[in-house]
Amino acid sequence: MLDAKEWKSGVVPTPSQHNGFYVEKTALNAAFAQDGRHLHSVTFRVVGDADRFMHVLAEYGLCTRRQGSTSACHTIALEPA
Repeated sequence: MLDAKEWKSGVVPTPSQHNGFYVEKTALNAAFAQDGRHLHSVTFRVVGDADRFMHVLAEYGLCTRRQGSTSACHTIALEPA
């Protein structure tokens, strides 16, 4: 998880493995209600295999949408069902 300052800077830490994903802590908390309901989309930065990341989330019934890609990372939105 990244704090707001790190997220806004566009930083993408190098994962210890080949794949990693990052999210702004405040955005993740705001995307979900206290009872666990998913209220609105939240953006992740994915380093490595974005298709695998999206596939794993789909296995748990979570909807994703690719927003874009750069040489550093992929931007994936986790969408409410």
